[in-house]
Amino acid sequence: SVTPIFIGTALIILSLGLIVTSFLAPRMIPPIAAPNGSLVRRAVGAGVIVVWVTLLPYLGFLATSIAAFTALSFTVPIAETWTVRKSIWHAVTATVIATFFWYILTSHLGIALPEARLPFFN
Repeated sequence: SVTPIFIGTALIILSLGLIVTSFLAPRMIPPIAAPNGSLVRRAVGAGVIVVWVTLLPYLGFLATSIAAFTALSFTVPIAETWTVRKSIWHAVTATVIATFFWYILTSHLGIALPEARLPFFN
């Protein structure tokens, strides 16, 4: 498939550009600051991604992506309190976006994604 080769090539070129820039003009790259956000929130986000990757072969791309997207949306800090309506809106948005990505990746880019292997999902 062309997509992984394209992404890999872009990552190599951009990484080399960043390495060269760091040697030729070190002041152009800002220093890396210590994390100032919530480490717990980041750990939960990483945990959600680990669970997503673990369940991907069993539940398939679509179901796990919708669940992971919804779970990750709860880790983003917001000014208002969570309501049932807002939670439903996040779940609906996650469903639309994950389904859109699944459709584009499988139908137009020809990328094979994991499908559910549990009997009640087939």
